[in-house]
Amino acid sequence: MQRKKIYFKQLDSDSVECYYERGLDYYHQGDFDSAVKVFTEALNLGFVTVPNYVKLYNARGMTYLCNPDTLEQASEDFRVAIKLDPNHAQAYGGRGLIYQIRKKYDKAIRDFIKALELYPQHEQVIGKLKRLLSTIQYDDLSGIAKSDLFEAIKKLPNKEEQISLLEQCLNKNTSLGKHMWEPKYAFSPCSLEKGTLKCIADYLNTIRPAFATTLSTHFISTASRLNLNLFPRSKTKQMDELFEPESAIEMHNVL
Repeated sequence: MQRKKIYFKQLDSDSVECYYERGLDYYHQGDFDSAVKVFTEALNLGFVTVPNYVKLYNARGMTYLCNPDTLEQASEDFRVAIKLDPNHAQAYGGRGLIYQIRKKYDKAIRDFIKALELYPQHEQVIGKLKRLLSTIQYDDLSGIAKSDLFEAIKKLPNKEEQISLLEQCLNKNTSLGKHMWEPKYAFSPCSLEKGTLKCIADYLNTIRPAFATTLSTHFISTASRLNLNLFPRSKTKQMDELFEPESAIEMHNVL
């Protein structure tokens, strides 16, 4: 025991990195208990630099995320990582997954948006966000700001997928459309001429030229008053299965 204490006292930043790499080895082998133990030992050394603290907390959080019984610990580790480094994309992505699992979709979408603002090529977050936007039901949309939904859709790199989801937002017969057209106040009905719906229509003008050339402002306004279905739902590709805690390792392939 004495020799172990002396060994720890002699550790430097390179040795912290060794702990980190060893924890990742356990993680990728599926030995999550050992990974957590190694990451925790490294965090308890007492002289870890802030960047290493962030890396270790995020790594341990991702490991906790692999076990549905330790989601609370994962959430706390991501919270600490974000507090230490507000620009850590992976921590936002991991916390967003926890919110999604807990069906706190408003917070999940905001964290996914933040993660993609910081790291637009994060394929795992893109996949989870796409799946969420494509499958979410009307009853689950009530707490989500319309502007957040619009921003989330714009974060998807595939323009065809953007167009499909944005068309759904303008179609009152879809879950997204019902939510978008639902007025905040009874005396202020939604319109394609104002608010988020107008922003969506204007954005569609920029990414799909045909949209701008075939629909005049007058026609859109008239159609909205008549409640016409201008934008039938497009067929979308089959998405991946909804995130399961056991597959959290996918989120961590860029640790």
